Amino acid sequence: GSQDKLIITVSYQWHTEPYQTRLQGAQMFWRTWAMIHSPDRLDTSRISIVDRMGNEVGGSRFMAGSMIWVQDK
Repeated sequence: GSQDKLIITVSYQWHTEPYQTRLQGAQMFWRTWAMIHSPDRLDTSRISIVDRMGNEVGGSRFMAGSMIWVQDK
């Protein structure tokens, strides 16, 4: 449910970072959240990464929380 999702707001600088840097950052956000929220069921934890305008720029895929995507410029 929505209580499983952490929404993370990133600054404009997020858009200027290389894809791999953003992907690894998103994976670290998810891992940190999952270990806090549901260490026994990691994939139930989800993240959504948004910019300051509210545009989704990354997060967990529908299938599993650990399946992380970030926007490819």
